[in-house]
Formats: sequence, structure tokens, C-alpha cells
Amino acid sequence: MIRKSMEIVLLLVVILPDPAFGWWPIGHYEITKRAGLPDIAEYSQLPDYEDSWSPIVWTGPPEMFEVADISRYFCWSHAAQDAGEIAAGLVPIKPAYPDDGRYPCPDMWYVVQHKLGNLTPEQKIEMEKTARGFLAHNAADRVVHYAFFGGADPGDGLIEGKDKWLVEHSHKEKWADYWIYIRENWASDWEAAFDAEGKLELTVEYANGVPVATPTDDMAFMMQLSQKVSRKTRRFTEAGKDYYVISPQTISEIKQKVQNTINSKVTAEKLRSDYTRADFLDLEAEAVREGWLVPQVIAKYSEAQSNVLLWMNALAQ
Repeated sequence: MIRKSMEIVLLLVVILPDPAFGWWPIGHYEITKRAGLPDIAEYSQLPDYEDSWSPIVWTGPPEMFEVADISRYFCWSHAAQDAGEIAAGLVPIKPAYPDDGRYPCPDMWYVVQHKLGNLTPEQKIEMEKTARGFLAHNAADRVVHYAFFGGADPGDGLIEGKDKWLVEHSHKEKWADYWIYIRENWASDWEAAFDAEGKLELTVEYANGVPVATPTDDMAFMMQLSQKVSRKTRRFTEAGKDYYVISPQTISEIKQKVQNTINSKVTAEKLRSDYTRADFLDLEAEAVREGWLVPQVIAKYSEAQSNVLLWMNALAQ
């Protein structure tokens, strides 16, 4: 009986959705660029350098299995807290956003402006772009986390919670990413956005993938510094638990993780393999079933641009 229960658990783990984002890479890039910040747009992917979910391995008896958990580094980079899980830890519920000043950008910005001496102009520019990239990303995400792009709630069952992350979050986000790309690059003509093979037709701007900044020591130093501040000020990554804080990563580790994210998510090859006509039409059919409307996406997209500008102007004051 115990073994049978474990087999069911393992089956359910297999059908869990992939880690979730807020806006997907195209969305973050276009939001920041269309907000009038093209020099920051290439840095707007940085908070997603780590997967949002991380597995926790539980060992027997009688077997070993994994459950999902919100990554502590996602909590740091997105100023969030793990709010717990449902279904015996199999599905995370929506993270919480404590109002305690834990956004990474202000820490980075203050140190660059007031604490670091002897920076070259190039170093200061790179560090400021890193800080503002975090700000742009988080400002855009707060418009859609976790009402427009949903997630599991405390009272949900396993299947309901899983479906919210899979459909209302992951699928809806990717569907939105398609429409942002089509709107901004193909004048909302979705048929023109795919080539004869059914793969995404990349514009000159996207010829090498979503434009992103190459990881540098100065970029990684800013991220590491913010992690150290998070640890020192005891910004706990799990709600209601005063013992979970992040361990700062090394400069080389951060750079490698940023590069890994670029390689796995935003290259031209990934766009053309992951964004296809068939996938788009499947998501369009799902949008009809779920009642998703393109004007709603575009309204949130515009609202995200306004929020990015609002937060950026507040940073400059």
C-alpha cells in the first residue's frame, strides 16, 4: 500500500509544470525598450537567471522522490517570499510580496552612488545598468504577478493548483509573449511571424535571439553585493520562518548561471525551436477555451511599461 502511494506521488511529480516566470523573455525586453529604455532592455532578463522553482529531494522509506519549492534565489531576485505549498509539498502556492524594502535594485544603486570609490566610468555604467535592469524586470512583473498570470492558492487541491501554474501562468505567459512579438515586429499579423517551416521568423533585431547583455564581473559583483545585503539584513525567503536566508554566490558562479540562462532560453536557436506556428495555434485554441483576450494582454503590457517608468523615475529622485 505504501509503495502504491509512492508510485502515485511520483506520477504526479512527472506532470508538474515547468518553472514559471512573469513575463517571458520577449515580453521583458519589449516592455523595457518600449518604456524608452533601450539601453536597459538587454539587462531586464537578469532576475530570471535562476529557475523560479527548485526541487527538494525527500528520501524513503521506501523510495526517493522530489517535491517542488520556490527557489530562494528567485525570492531574492524578485523581492518575494515562499508562501508554502499544497498537496504534501508537491505544488508551490503563489509567493508573497512583503513590503519590507527587499528589492535588489535600491541596494545596488545606493552602493554604486555612495559607497564605491575609484570606479572607472565603464564600471559605473555597467553596475547602474545591472541595477536598473533588475528594477525594470521587477516593475513589469508586479503588474501581472499573480492575478493576471495566476498560480496555486492555499485552498487548492493538487490538480487545481497544478493547472493554475501550467495553464493560467506558464501557457498564458508564453501566449502573451507570442502576441507581444507579433504586435511589435509583425504589425499584429501572426501568419507573417512564421516562416515556411512553421518556425518563428526572426527580425534583424532578433537575429541572434532576444538581445541580452553579456555577463561581466561588474554585473555579477552587483548581484553578489545585493545577495550579501539580503543575508546581512536577514530578509527571510520563506514567509513565517526566520531562518531561511540566501547564501551569496561567487562572481564566477553568477556569471555562469547568467550565461546558462542565455543559452537555454533566449538564443535564436531556442526561439526557432520553441516558438512555432503549431505551438502558437495550440495556445490560441487554449486562449479561446480559457477566455483569454489579446486586448487584455496588450493592456497589461502597456501598464507594465508605465510601471517601469514610474519606478525608474522614483529611483532617480
